Amino acid sequence: MKRQVIIALLICSMVTSSFAATVSDNDGSAFITKAEFDSLKNNFQSQIDQFNSSIDSKIDAAIAQYLAGITVSSEQTLISLLSSEGKYGGYIEYWCSTTSDAFDTEKKKYSRDTVTMVHSAGNYSIMVKYKEATLKSWSEYERDFDKSRDYETSKKATITLNDGTKIENAMNRMRINTKMSISQWEQKSYRAISPQSDAWNNTSYVWEPMSIYSNLNNNVTNIHQDSLNIPIYVNGSWGTFADNYPRTGRANTVGNSPDLAYGIFAYMGAAYTSTLTNEVTYDYDKINCNYPLSSKDDLYWDPDDDTSYPTLDNPTYLKEDTVYNYSTSHELKKDVWGQGEVQWNDIGIRTYAKITTPWCCTEGIKAKDEYLVHWNTASTKNRQVKNGMYIATTSAKGDLEIVAEATTKGKLYVYLGNPGTVIDNWTTSSFKGSTFDLEKDTSKKCTIKEIEKAKDIWMIFLPTRTDDYGILKINSMVQKIEN
Repeated sequence: MKRQVIIALLICSMVTSSFAATVSDNDGSAFITKAEFDSLKNNFQSQIDQFNSSIDSKIDAAIAQYLAGITVSSEQTLISLLSSEGKYGGYIEYWCSTTSDAFDTEKKKYSRDTVTMVHSAGNYSIMVKYKEATLKSWSEYERDFDKSRDYETSKKATITLNDGTKIENAMNRMRINTKMSISQWEQKSYRAISPQSDAWNNTSYVWEPMSIYSNLNNNVTNIHQDSLNIPIYVNGSWGTFADNYPRTGRANTVGNSPDLAYGIFAYMGAAYTSTLTNEVTYDYDKINCNYPLSSKDDLYWDPDDDTSYPTLDNPTYLKEDTVYNYSTSHELKKDVWGQGEVQWNDIGIRTYAKITTPWCCTEGIKAKDEYLVHWNTASTKNRQVKNGMYIATTSAKGDLEIVAEATTKGKLYVYLGNPGTVIDNWTTSSFKGSTFDLEKDTSKKCTIKEIEKAKDIWMIFLPTRTDDYGILKINSMVQKIEN
């Protein structure tokens, strides 16, 4: 449009000039012939055509030069499944480069036990309970009775991969404990005087029965996980009593012996156990540690195990001078059926203070070969730990910039592969991905040039020291896209 305006102005100017040139003050000489006018007009048109051609050429050249020098670029932010807090699938992810460790290596896990004994003799009854007693002889960790015997481990579970494959032995990271309840009731129709003088009326006397201990020992193979009211002892009998046993109930002489008699019964008793293994009920931070190079067996809880049974450790009398948390774990009740009152201070039950839970210590899966439930929840593309962690998929051609940092010095390995392709040769010479050295608590931009569209991004992090446990954080992930 500007060009057309310029041309119009030039035409007007030249025409005006021509008319001025053809008119003068002298008569006769102020006029030109038609032929002369046509010649001037043709000459003017030729000049206009040359001017237009020059303008077009200059504009085309300028446009071509501009287009040759310009590059259209844009950025796209990729959302990493591994967050800037180091969380993946809701778990804080630690990484370790050792070849000989695993998430759970605790081969002996103990139950939290509640032991109850009810003892009745004659007219008198006494009940004592020890709820999750911890012993003074235990370590400081075990004395922390709010947390002791809670274990970071994995529960066997089933997951489905994105290709439809079902994995039966996937590991669900969690904190668990086993609650075991052991109770025994015993009834006697008589009360015997203890070898300790007048023990029945001795207010400081602590009776130390061994029946729960012996019944557990004799019947431990009957105890399995998640079973209720497993009988470990049931018995009843008639009995004969000497004269020095104060008797209750119906008594008859036995033959011609006046000093012996049968009561209605001499003794009746029953003992039962119940077990329950589950995730702990209080809130806690869910954590995971990955060992992509380790062939160490990772122990786990098998909820389908209904054959293994406990081992029994550390038989001890549970009483005030042996139990660390006596004031909170101990409960005592006394009662009288007829008259009088029980004077005993307590019953110091002899029992096993550490009962193992072997169903929580199953072996057979190496740390690097594990499928993890929370990885599968984040993306069903994930496979075994040794194959790395899937974090995103590229959206276009261009450069990829990952801003990463770690809580310990180490190396970040990144691999871009076609969907369905996984690797496990991260540390070998045949690895075709990219590696980046990270310093402790230092953010670093990690650039991978000329990536292709629709490539899955996989990574692992290996701390420099094999005894370090580092958290890797992905602060941002951007694609520089060129068109």
